[in-house]
Amino acid sequence: MKQNNYQGALQTPLHSGFHGASTTADVIEGIDLTGKIAILTGGNTGIGPAAAPAHQQRRHYVIGHKFNC
Repeated sequence: MKQNNYQGALQTPLHSGFHGASTTADVIEGIDLTGKIAILTGGNTGIGPAAAPAHQQRRHYVIGHKFNC
């Protein structure tokens, strides 16, 4: 059996229009979060370091949280 990150679990496409090359900026494009708070859990790993600046560039209020498990 071919090894992958999914360890045998199958994923169903959501047909969201986004894909592996989509950026945080692509995902939040056109979303007005004025007066809202964006909470990023795991803001120090994975997509967190890319998500925070994308929100901040749009002047969204961002709270980042780092988990140490």
